Amino acid sequence: MPSSPGAHSRDLSDSPLIITDVQIEQLQALQLFKDVKEEQLSRLQGSFISRICHLPANETLWPKTGKGDDIYIILSGYVAIWIKSHFNPLEETFLAWRGPEQLIGEMKPKPATISLATVTTCDPCQFLQINNRRFVKLLEDNPIIYRNMAELLVKKIAAERERFEVIQARPARRQVAQALYYLAEERCGQVTASPGPKQIPGIINQDELAAYIGVRRETVNHALVELREGKVIWYPERSHHGEEITILDRVELTKIATVRKSARKPKTKSSEKPRSPASLQLQ
Repeated sequence: MPSSPGAHSRDLSDSPLIITDVQIEQLQALQLFKDVKEEQLSRLQGSFISRICHLPANETLWPKTGKGDDIYIILSGYVAIWIKSHFNPLEETFLAWRGPEQLIGEMKPKPATISLATVTTCDPCQFLQINNRRFVKLLEDNPIIYRNMAELLVKKIAAERERFEVIQARPARRQVAQALYYLAEERCGQVTASPGPKQIPGIINQDELAAYIGVRRETVNHALVELREGKVIWYPERSHHGEEITILDRVELTKIATVRKSARKPKTKSSEKPRSPASLQLQ
């Protein structure tokens, strides 16, 4: 959670990003500030307290905005989060995708700590950046924000439950189908709610998708090509930074994600005759 208000926190004055001022209506529209009175939210206004940051696709958040000791709320776009490996600091492990309304930086132990996470934009993003010290002070005076944070945390936990299911599924084609199904459901509602193609918002990078599932990138690419050739999904020519994926056949995608192929029975040699019960001996 955020650090105590007495801890040191820098002003929001050293970012090279495109910046705009925060309007009270933008704060009121966020789930994080649901049921918080307008006069309380006005305490977050001011160029040294909060601002709207614009970041292009395929950019890293922390180096562009400083040490990473502020609170960020995604207003639009999607990001991919990688964390340093516990066993090898030179390696990174994929953590999650995050989208609109989700918080970034709320779990750091203290503001002076450089984040162990790498946050990269999947597409052009807007963030609400809030000074950590001012945010904590607002929390103290408005405990209802903790309730709102808990509701957002529940969504993160639900996304992790979905990932556990995907990781344990087999084969890879089914894993990819499940991952796309959950991404579509999380980002634009129930997959089967309306007819017609459904484009999954945000650029989907195959490296990230492979890390999310826990397989090699080549395996994911093969599964995506198979789904594309089967007219289950569509995406444009592969780019270095990923693709926008559209679900064409929701029924078939759901079927692939649901049905598990039965394991093949081991073949027996034709020359090998079955043994009768009488010929079986205890070892």
